[in-house]
Amino acid sequence: MMPGSQFIISLRHMSRQRGYTAINVLGLAVGLVCAILIFLYVRWELSYDRYHEKADRIYRVTLNDSARSPRELGPILQADFPEIQQFARLLPTIGTWIMKYEDRVYYEKNVYWANNELFDVFDFPLVRGDPDHALVAPYTAVISEDTARKYFGEDDPMGKTIIADNGYMLLTVTGVMTNIPENSHFHADFLISLPTGYDKFQWSETPRIWYSDLFYTYVVMPEGHPPSETQEKLRGFVEKHVEASFLEDIGRFELTLQPLTDIHLHSHRENEHGANTDISYVYILSAIGLFILIIASVNYVNLSTAQFAHRAREIGMRKVLGASRGQLIRQYLGESVLLTIAALLIALAAVYFLAPYIDALLGLPVTAVHALHPLWWFAMPAVAVLIGLLSGGYPALLFSSMRVIPGL
Repeated sequence: MMPGSQFIISLRHMSRQRGYTAINVLGLAVGLVCAILIFLYVRWELSYDRYHEKADRIYRVTLNDSARSPRELGPILQADFPEIQQFARLLPTIGTWIMKYEDRVYYEKNVYWANNELFDVFDFPLVRGDPDHALVAPYTAVISEDTARKYFGEDDPMGKTIIADNGYMLLTVTGVMTNIPENSHFHADFLISLPTGYDKFQWSETPRIWYSDLFYTYVVMPEGHPPSETQEKLRGFVEKHVEASFLEDIGRFELTLQPLTDIHLHSHRENEHGANTDISYVYILSAIGLFILIIASVNYVNLSTAQFAHRAREIGMRKVLGASRGQLIRQYLGESVLLTIAALLIALAAVYFLAPYIDALLGLPVTAVHALHPLWWFAMPAVAVLIGLLSGGYPALLFSSMRVIPGL
C-alpha cells in the first residue's frame, strides 16, 4: 500500500499531467473493455452443460461416428453394468410440428420424445407437475415455461389437452419445466413421453434393431468411477448382445462414452442436436484477449517512459531530500495501479452499457449470465492490480535508477 504522502504526491502529479493521465487511462480502459468482452464470451463457451449437478458424471453413448445410438441401448446397458446409476433417452422429431390448442395454431421445432428418467439425469426443474411421474403415462407431455405462457397465458396448463402434429395425437400436459438454458447442447420446448411411442408405434413388439441409431442415450456414473473401465467393457457388451452376422455385415459397431461437458466444444459427430463449436476458437479468442492486454500494457509503458524527461527534476529533488530507491519504486508502482483501477472502473461502466447490444448481436445472454458471477468481482480487481504492477514495473525501475545530478 502507498503511504498517505506518496498517494497525495501521485494525485498531484496526475492532476498536473491531465492529458497524459487521460490518454493512459483511456488506453487501458479500451484494452480492458475488449478483453473483458472476449473473456466473457470465452467463459460462456466453456460453461455449456456445466450447470447440471451431475455434469462431470454424465456421458453420452455414441455409436461409431454418430451422436445417436439404438433405442434399447440404455436399458440394456444399465442391466449389464451396475456402475451405471441412471440413463436417459431422447428421440428428436423430424421437421416442424403443428400444435393446436382451442382455435390457435402453433409451429414447434424443439420437440423430443423422452423417458421420465430425463429429470433424474439432467437438472430441468419442474415448476408444475411431479418429476417422478410427469412422463410415465402414454400421451403425456412436459412443456417449457415459455411454451406454457404462449399457449395458456396465465391459466394453469396442467391437465390441458394439446392437439399434436396436426391432429396425429392428443397430448395431456403433465408438467411445466423451466426453460432449458441457452448454454445447453440441446433445447426442448416439448417433451413427449416415450410410452407414447411404444403405444403409438408398437415399439415393444419390434425386435431390437441395432442398426437403427435414432436415439440420444445418456448415462450417469458414480462419483470417482473412471469411465475408462466401463469403456473397456463395452467391446464385450457388443459381442454379447449384437448378432455376429450383423457385426460382420456392418463391419464396425463401436460404442463410446463421451463426457457431457465435451460435447459443445469437442464433438463433431454426425446427427448432433445442432451445430457445435470448436475448442480451437476458444484458444484463439483467449490469445486475442491476452494480446490486447499486452498491447495496452506496452502502450502504458511507452507513455510512462516518454515522461522521463518531465519527471527528471522531481526525481532528482526527491533523492536529494533523502528518498530511497524503494520509496520511489513504490510510488511509481502505486501510480500505475491507481491508473489501472481508474481504467477498470471506466471499462466496467462501458461493459455495463454495451452488454445489452453485445447480447443482442450474439443472440445469447453471454454478458447477462456471467458478468454477475462472483468470480469476476474478485478476478477483475486482482487482474487490474497485476496489470498495474507489471506495466509500471519498468518505468518504476527506470526512474528510481536515475543518478542525482550534482548541483541540482
